Amino acid sequence: MDIVREAFITALCKAAFPINYTIGIIKAASSRVASFRPDAAGLERKANGDTAAADSKNRNQIVAVGTPLSSSFPGAVMLTAKNITCLNTLLDITTALGDLLNNSWILVLASLQHLSWILGMNQIVPGSVNGLAKQRQRANESSQSTILTNVMMSDLPELTKRFDDVFRQTRLLTDTSLEHVVSALCKLSQDALETTAASRDPSLFAVAKMVDVCLVNMFRIDTWWTVVTQNLTEVAGNTNPVLREWGTDAITTLVKECLAYDFRPSLHSNHNLQNKILHPLLALSRIGWADVRLKQFNCINHIILSFAEKIPSCWRPIVEVIGAVNGIADDALIRAGFNCVQAVVSDHLTGISFDCVEQCAEAATRYGNQTLELNVSLTAIGLLWNIADHIFKNRHSFDVTQDRLLESMLTLYKHLSQLCLDIRPEVRKSAAQTLFLAIASHGNALDLPTWHRLIVDVCYTLLKCLEKYCMTASEERIGDEEDGKVVMHHSRDTAKKQWAETWAMVLPTVTKTVLGNLPVVVKLSN
Repeated sequence: MDIVREAFITALCKAAFPINYTIGIIKAASSRVASFRPDAAGLERKANGDTAAADSKNRNQIVAVGTPLSSSFPGAVMLTAKNITCLNTLLDITTALGDLLNNSWILVLASLQHLSWILGMNQIVPGSVNGLAKQRQRANESSQSTILTNVMMSDLPELTKRFDDVFRQTRLLTDTSLEHVVSALCKLSQDALETTAASRDPSLFAVAKMVDVCLVNMFRIDTWWTVVTQNLTEVAGNTNPVLREWGTDAITTLVKECLAYDFRPSLHSNHNLQNKILHPLLALSRIGWADVRLKQFNCINHIILSFAEKIPSCWRPIVEVIGAVNGIADDALIRAGFNCVQAVVSDHLTGISFDCVEQCAEAATRYGNQTLELNVSLTAIGLLWNIADHIFKNRHSFDVTQDRLLESMLTLYKHLSQLCLDIRPEVRKSAAQTLFLAIASHGNALDLPTWHRLIVDVCYTLLKCLEKYCMTASEERIGDEEDGKVVMHHSRDTAKKQWAETWAMVLPTVTKTVLGNLPVVVKLSN
């Protein structure tokens, strides 16, 4: 039965193309069928209509001329009315008898991919505005080499709808048949990756239809999620920018649609499913392309703003990804990642664990230390104040020991003291003001051992470092007019003067802090 089915589908697929048009997958299937069924060649000849009596003039009429997807076909591809008739028959069989195709799905989908390319059909990723615009532009460029008759042009919208119906109808297939469909699309996607290695334009058919299939089969996500997202992650890491963009758009679209879907039981109570859905999105961090990371950050920001209540168990991996700012050399990425951190700290501190609060402090510190965006660094210092205040106000409600709480507060003060030594004077000033405001506001929550470490490890160490930088800083003038920079006032026009200004601000503030807490400091015998 399998051989008979494969022989019939192979013959029908070949009949939808000109005689000399070769598709590797169908050619291999044809060879397998011929080795098992000697009469298969006769079946194909009958389907192709090699006999002159079997073809009428109308059936041989050329209705479309397009560019081939197959690299082995020279020149343009000319499709006849007979080819389109066979295509319609193939679509009828696929829509009505999809559960019977099994391994023959790859033959059908490979044929549909080539025919959609030849006919210049648009491919889109639902919900991805940028991807849609990109593909339409590309389709318009390629359509210049696609010529359709008036009849074919009027039939094309209906034919496109029938293509889409094939994938929408997969929601009615059994789990086994759906696995065959997904496996076939993944195979075509792999072929597209190999196409880019050969410096040819890739087909986006497999990626687009993979998303279509997944969106209508959300109710059985366990059947396809892992296989599809692994394939799309590989696509998102490809060197071809168009394919990479589509792979990333596909992942972000599927993640957002899954989070919006009404699962039973609810997603909020299914921690394993939460992590499963977010894993491919977070795994994009391993891809070094800036455009991929930007889409990842934008998607995470959307999730934080729209679906935060559905993912209570996923805050730690999310903060870990958006806080991985080290090594990023793109200011747009810095801004996008920081928007995510800012959204978490501003709106969701009360709903996350103490571990995640500490992660947010680490992430804000890293954004404060980056040197590409000054405004991000200054705002990050403000986030550190928000986190310190949150820890202080909720210190009795956290499910952690007192030692852990005090250690976290001290670590946060150390982060701010590090920012007091930043190369940018604006950051140093803001960090110093925030540090000593936090100590003055929250110091009554510290015990004697922590005060001792605060005085020695934070205040004293900060003063020693500032003294060193004041002594070693350059006296070369900053901001000469001939360099096109703004001329600074003579009181701070060298690095040495700027460090001295920081010293002049920090020294009296440290003194004020010690005197303001003198009863505590006196108890520190050493």
